[in-house]
Amino acid sequence: MSRVEIEGGRTAGLRSAKPGAENIVVRFEAVTPEHARGWIGALEHNGAHVRIRVGDQGTGMPLHVMERIFDPFFTTKEVGRGTGLGLSSVLGIVSAHGGAISVDSVLGKGTTFDLLLPIEAAAAADESPAEAADGAGQSARSLAGARVLVVDDDETAGQALVGILDKIGCEPAFCQGGGEALELLADEPAMFDLIITDLHMPQMTGLELAASLRARGFQRPLVLVTGRTQDAAPQERARLGIELVLAKPFTLKEVAGIVWSALRRDGERSGTGAPARGGEPAAGA
Repeated sequence: MSRVEIEGGRTAGLRSAKPGAENIVVRFEAVTPEHARGWIGALEHNGAHVRIRVGDQGTGMPLHVMERIFDPFFTTKEVGRGTGLGLSSVLGIVSAHGGAISVDSVLGKGTTFDLLLPIEAAAAADESPAEAADGAGQSARSLAGARVLVVDDDETAGQALVGILDKIGCEPAFCQGGGEALELLADEPAMFDLIITDLHMPQMTGLELAASLRARGFQRPLVLVTGRTQDAAPQERARLGIELVLAKPFTLKEVAGIVWSALRRDGERSGTGAPARGGEPAAGA
């Protein structure tokens, strides 16, 4: 672990990883036929960053493999030999904190990952989560007490989102997969004000979970989380009453905004005009 300085010019001219997210940069390139390197993440802040370096002296990877290592469920392992490094989860966590990941790999010599996390941004978030939520148009106390269930087959990614929800004042819970969520909600389908579910899960997709929940009488808001927003079919979402999609990678500010929006819409439908368990919006929100 070390401290490094990041300059804005380092990411100049790189393409966006997803529409509407100009701060997300992606670059993969072959330096030589044996040497590939890449860069992906938010990198929202210039200045001081913590660099966490992890490396090996293994076989390395070619460019065509490196370009896919952050895709959900991608692995080069044979069936029954594991699921890889879970780098899509790592990317989600790092980007949620305004950071980025660089990777450098040489065939026959190994691979090195650098995780870059902004020092000042992390400190500001720890000191004042309410201020971070205000940037999305509401204060953290507006979300205080909102009961939110996170559903994800990837426990690391799910717990990262739980941590963000806790930071902005919600009362989060976690279920690993749709089956566990349906079991939890079997006797009391309305015990949560909001359910945030990953879209791409191997046993039961987020849309399949939503269909089961609606069939069982759950009428509260549902939010889909996905790194491929094009897969969240608008017609199917409309049929299931899913109005909002949280795109990966996301920030604390984006999570606060989408939770507030979901609960506010639910409050308007119920006639309260406010989140079901939240307080009044802050002045000027």
